[in-house]
Amino acid sequence: MAIRLRSFLADLARYASGRRVLLVAHDSVVVMLRYVIEGLVESDVHAIAKSGGIRNASVTRWEWDGSALRLTLFNDIRHL
Repeated sequence: MAIRLRSFLADLARYASGRRVLLVAHDSVVVMLRYVIEGLVESDVHAIAKSGGIRNASVTRWEWDGSALRLTLFNDIRHL
């Protein structure tokens, strides 16, 4: 999954640079995106799972800071 997400992010950078993108995905994809984008290690992924995982219909957001994507919101359900 990580390999596919790296390829997806490369395509996204190429075709949607500078644009907002909405991605709707299941919890495992959200966690793996964190793994790929933020360079997490396995213990970080396990800690996310142990903390209760990803809530249904939650929002996770990364923002471009000029040099990299930065996590600004994770597992947020305030909109529900």
